[in-house]
Amino acid sequence: MYIQLNGKKTEYSETTSISDILSDFKLMSESVVIEYNRILLSETDSINAPLVDGDSLEIVRFVGGG
Repeated sequence: MYIQLNGKKTEYSETTSISDILSDFKLMSESVVIEYNRILLSETDSINAPLVDGDSLEIVRFVGGG
């Protein structure tokens, strides 16, 4: 299946979840903001449900600095 990940068409297996993608990039859900199909997810939203072909994800990581 193909999903849009940060604006780029990317191929993943049919059983891939948001949690799997975060794990692939070694990101923790507490340190990112996730937009799933143009809806911002809250901390209580499930990120373990499988994605489907054509889904769109934007993942933004917090970076500290001074």
